Amino acid sequence: MPPVFRVYAYRLANAAWCGRLLSVAASCLEPTIRALPAALFFLSSLSCLNFPLSAEPSSGNGLISSSKYLWSIPEVTVLEVAPATNGTAVLLLQDREKRLALSIGASELSTGTRVPILSAKMLAASAIHLAVAADGSLWVGGTQNIRRSIGGAPLSDGYIAKLDPAGHVIREIEVARNRDNTIADIAVLPSGDAVIVGREDDASWLARISGDGEIVWEKTFGAGKIASVTVLNDLIAVVAFEAVDGHPVGAAVRVALWRFETEGRLLDRQLVREEPAQNPSSAWLMKVVSGRGDLYAATAWTEPWSKPPSAKPLSVARITPKGQIIWQKDVPDTVVPGRLGPMPCPRTVVAPLDGGLITFCVAAEGTNLFYLERATAQITRDLLPNTVERVCDGSNGRASFMLPHSDSSILIFGTGGSCSWLQKVQLRKK
Repeated sequence: MPPVFRVYAYRLANAAWCGRLLSVAASCLEPTIRALPAALFFLSSLSCLNFPLSAEPSSGNGLISSSKYLWSIPEVTVLEVAPATNGTAVLLLQDREKRLALSIGASELSTGTRVPILSAKMLAASAIHLAVAADGSLWVGGTQNIRRSIGGAPLSDGYIAKLDPAGHVIREIEVARNRDNTIADIAVLPSGDAVIVGREDDASWLARISGDGEIVWEKTFGAGKIASVTVLNDLIAVVAFEAVDGHPVGAAVRVALWRFETEGRLLDRQLVREEPAQNPSSAWLMKVVSGRGDLYAATAWTEPWSKPPSAKPLSVARITPKGQIIWQKDVPDTVVPGRLGPMPCPRTVVAPLDGGLITFCVAAEGTNLFYLERATAQITRDLLPNTVERVCDGSNGRASFMLPHSDSSILIFGTGGSCSWLQKVQLRKK
């Protein structure tokens, strides 16, 4: 019997912007997933905002038109977000005791009118990925049972689940092969099937999962470090590392793009960043996204074993669906000092609905936004002042995730010391 989730539904009263509990529907949970902690987390309240949702002044050279906070949730951290239909989103949350929950936004999430909260079993919090199908069903990909073999080799199992729009698990797959199987990203095909990418031992691993929970096909290629996948119509695009000839395994890698048909046939593979990564650490960004019919590949990483330790800034390539690179651009000021040496500061990238690409870096004074214009890659930057202490009881909040929202706005999810929050940023028309 698959797990059945308890559902808590909330509404934010418009007049006072205060959380009001509407209904609670409870059901039992039958633990069935092997090697997963059985702890459950149920959010019992939403925090309302105790100030008017007024616009923030923009700064820099005018990327930001205005911004406002929409809602906050106390004592949780946002771990992952995924866009859903009609401007809504799905969030993965974690409380102070490291328990997890899913939040599925109803219609008009951006106006704070309704935020149902669903409980979820715990996977490794650093390795959960979300994607939402057109019918509202949710795919969750994660890594579980992380361990070592008798000889000391890393081992782990992949886990994929399909949930219905109400949050009930209807399909589960465990990839337990006595190997190091991890899931790094997940996307959904137009058919509703899922595509997952990760690693299997020393290779990148790509698989298509049917709505019935079966592995339709799978491929291994490249170097098994980190990878990202996106779907553009009937095209599957993967960005991952591949080994550099003449170097020991894992010692030097380059970033490449693989393009597959939905039936698994490889169309081609090409480099998207020529410079090699020398023993890159886990502090990197590797992401491929689609927008306005284009692919964008974004990469950055640290090299802690170089003398002295160094880092590569964010580099973005705009690529056509047929694999032609239109432009490639390094984004300045995306490497910052870290405790162990320089490190790239971008955490994610998104493609706004009106084209181009946006990323951000968090600084003491606020969030630096970088926008790459679609046609020429011209960079516009702006500072979103750090005023989230008004939301999170005086704590210094940090932006964590972004989602495109409308033709001229994005949603930013972040976390302070005592809560997580949602902020809408209105962009100036370019």
